[in-house]
Amino acid sequence: MLRSLSPSHRGFTLIEMIGVLAVIGILASMVAPSVVRQIQTATAVGEDAKLDDIAQALTNGIRATGIIPNPNLNPTNTSADGFGWAYVASNYTRLSGSNLTSVFPGRTNDTYRRLYLSTNLAGTALSGGFANTITNWGAVMFPTNAKMYLVSASRPDFTLALATNGAGAQTANNSYANSTVNSLDGWVKQFSNGVTVAPASIVGSWTDRGEFLHVRTIDIAGIFNETRAAQQKAIEQEDKNLEEIARALVAAIQATGTIPNPTISASAGWVAQVAGYSSLGANAIQYSFPANSIGERRLYLDLSLNPYVGAPPPPGGWNSLPGVPASAYLVSVSKEDGNILNLDTINGGTKALEAADLTFLRTWQKVPDSSGIYIANNAKIVTADWANRGEFLHVRSIDLRSLFCRVTLIDTAAPENVAGFTSVLGNGYVPNSAIAVNVGNNVITFASDGAGNLPVQTASSSQIAGYNSRHDVIAPTAIPPGTAKYTGPTSPPAPSYDLIANVGPGSGKFLVNQTQIFYVLKGQSINLFDGANALNRSVIIQSDVQYKYFNNTWIPVD
Repeated sequence: MLRSLSPSHRGFTLIEMIGVLAVIGILASMVAPSVVRQIQTATAVGEDAKLDDIAQALTNGIRATGIIPNPNLNPTNTSADGFGWAYVASNYTRLSGSNLTSVFPGRTNDTYRRLYLSTNLAGTALSGGFANTITNWGAVMFPTNAKMYLVSASRPDFTLALATNGAGAQTANNSYANSTVNSLDGWVKQFSNGVTVAPASIVGSWTDRGEFLHVRTIDIAGIFNETRAAQQKAIEQEDKNLEEIARALVAAIQATGTIPNPTISASAGWVAQVAGYSSLGANAIQYSFPANSIGERRLYLDLSLNPYVGAPPPPGGWNSLPGVPASAYLVSVSKEDGNILNLDTINGGTKALEAADLTFLRTWQKVPDSSGIYIANNAKIVTADWANRGEFLHVRSIDLRSLFCRVTLIDTAAPENVAGFTSVLGNGYVPNSAIAVNVGNNVITFASDGAGNLPVQTASSSQIAGYNSRHDVIAPTAIPPGTAKYTGPTSPPAPSYDLIANVGPGSGKFLVNQTQIFYVLKGQSINLFDGANALNRSVIIQSDVQYKYFNNTWIPVD
């Protein structure tokens, strides 16, 4: 049997219990919202920290790879169409997988994180493909306002009006209104009048719940500035490299007496010839980016040089100068891309340049047009994708005609040896008589002996006036009554010269006119021999020169 409790021991009355429950209800109604707000705040703070991390990762990824991610693609995309933002950031953040792309991984109503491009940056990216590398963009194509926006929501059912990630893309050409971009760029999470207002162009019906919207602006203008500075440095360095290669090319031509043949492989042709005269080394001469064997330089020659290519001059020298123009053209790029120069014309091969193409090289100047674009629109030299990227094209002209020197060699008139007059069984003449023979403008008198014979003339050498060339041929003259004849005077042996080492005397001979004019390349060595084929003088030709052979000696003529 239950016993009744004293007032001090009995439980709450019904009224008292109702009162307690009411108090608990009131307290719960006060505590629950506070807890929810704490959870929401913690989620928001965590999302802000993650966006900061992702924004830094994207910045580092773009700086390292030069890739501008394509917001029209899935964030993890790595196909030929381009690269998603999560892929670009993935190697530079602690986040991975769905934790990188999702605010609430696994929730079906998660809006996911998204990336948008500023209108300026999107338009520039579009002209080269969204996922194009910034290192392939010309300096004049760099946007002046280059921003990206990471956008997310710290509430899973929050609606973002602009869709990306390949499902309801940001639009094919990123042509959403400037006002939308501006609302992203200028929005600040600010509590006012009891609400945090978010731009309707971004959040739709959630305009008064901006506390759940998160935006991180990534200004990549600094990366473009770094890239522009690096490109300018590469442009200047390539100009210096071409100057050095041009110098070495001239030195090689002068030392070998040979203009390289650009129609054979560079490694066996002009690069091999130049390598011995430069400290760059063969690979650094052949490629603008030797570490990766990218950017093979080209050598082209004006058509007038074709007869002079690939071998030293012949033993007698070249008979004439090449026509005008007569230049070599070193062509290269300062962009680490393998497809700038047209490979069809590599080393002047089967599709070698024609006169119009060479005129393009000769007259092209790296000067921007009114819109700031450097135009290099020769399809044989530059591929179509790079026609408006001429800031990366380098042309170094070298006037080879100025390397040709005129050489004049003169074999002066020589004293003739009168002892060369002979007779053949010269009998039948009046004994002790004088017989006169006309030789040119001179009269030579022979005396017959006591038996009427015409002996060999034994007179000493004398200069025969009017007889100006040892190379003239004087026909034999009959001496009456016809039993004797004049066989001509004898001359000292003619000199010779040698243009090619180890060929020897006699390889260069004089013509009938006793003056030889020919052309060689500056730096060519010439050996001058006397009439006995003995070396008389060696000369290195550095300019137009004239030498004459007199008294068995070669002497310069001023």
